[in-house]
Amino acid sequence: MPLKLRRPFPPSGLLHGLPALAALAVLGACSSAPPPTPCPTVAIADGAARRDVYEPGRAGDLEGRRYGASLGNIGGNCTSDGTDTVVDFTVDLFVQRGPAADAQSIDVPIRVGVIDPNGQIIERETVTARVPLQGEGVTIRQPLTQRIPGVSGETVAGYAVLLGFPVAP
Repeated sequence: MPLKLRRPFPPSGLLHGLPALAALAVLGACSSAPPPTPCPTVAIADGAARRDVYEPGRAGDLEGRRYGASLGNIGGNCTSDGTDTVVDFTVDLFVQRGPAADAQSIDVPIRVGVIDPNGQIIERETVTARVPLQGEGVTIRQPLTQRIPGVSGETVAGYAVLLGFPVAP
């Protein structure tokens, strides 16, 4: 089941598209395609969508800022082998060069965690995205994969995959 399901239906073509919709409904009734695999909620954790990194000892000093980064626009889908659920998704990572940037690329850490239906963290890891520092800023589409072991079928809908930037030390 895709993570993004919202797609607006253009109201101006409603009457014009009814015969086609009727034909699709008839064909859909004859289809033997398997139902889509259920997915957990995939979201950016509250307060973890933005991060600014400074030179040591210069936190908050705009001239000491190495880069700023933000996360957004998650999309993807799920598969299951009957035992585990695998969530393949992407997230947009925007990185803006700061005045103190001294490299051509940076490694940006992204924390990914799995939350069970009781709100407990059952898995957590930090992945690293290498981002070239081009011009004032760059956006990359970062692919990520999260396996949820021992969870499949409708049960996975009670789980969540949360991502964001680790809390700065």
